[in-house]
Amino acid sequence: MKELFADIKARLLNGEYKNEEHVRLSLMARVLQGLGWNIWNPIEVNTEFVVVPNEDSKKVDVALFFAAICADRFRRNKSRWPNAR
Repeated sequence: MKELFADIKARLLNGEYKNEEHVRLSLMARVLQGLGWNIWNPIEVNTEFVVVPNEDSKKVDVALFFAAICADRFRRNKSRWPNAR
């Protein structure tokens, strides 16, 4: 993670992030992935998430759903102890 943040800092200082999409993909996605989030799973990391259904104006840039991670970790841990219920 240290190298990741050093690279991001250098890119910020160089002005490489020109718009919101650059920040979302090149910065936020990298950090989330580095922290263990599956950025390719929309159930876990959802971009442009609609907060209020049927209202296009109420969106968040990135929504994180922790339950998906908990379920995934539980499945992996349970496989270590096949007799666990």
